[in-house]
Amino acid sequence: MARTMSTFPTFELRFAGAFFCLDGPARRRGETAYSQRKLCFTATDQGLLARHLQRLAEREDCFFVKFGARARAGMYLGRCFLLTDTAVGQVWSQYKTHPSLYCVVQDDDFVRRLRDQHAEWLDDDQLAQPKSSGHAPDA
Repeated sequence: MARTMSTFPTFELRFAGAFFCLDGPARRRGETAYSQRKLCFTATDQGLLARHLQRLAEREDCFFVKFGARARAGMYLGRCFLLTDTAVGQVWSQYKTHPSLYCVVQDDDFVRRLRDQHAEWLDDDQLAQPKSSGHAPDA
């Protein structure tokens, strides 16, 4: 079933309709700096994910939350951006054993350097193959 804005009235569809988004209190009051470590959630129940992200967006130290409007392989992806690394760690520790939401921390400073690298997936059961750069590999 396709979810619409009326399904999640507190969220706004952004990024060409790919994500339901909600600015947190920190962003609304003009903060611009936030932790480069973000909470990444995965869930099969989009409503459950939305409820938890909405609660996280009520925290005074929340900058922004978002979740996917469409599932990928039956999973919905969500993100939560908080002001400090300490807050990210505390929230992660609360969610690490949640029975229906999977939560990890992504370090954007580390990942930023790797964003230009892409892989080609041949199928679900094989490892990714690096895209050919046109250069022979170093021996």
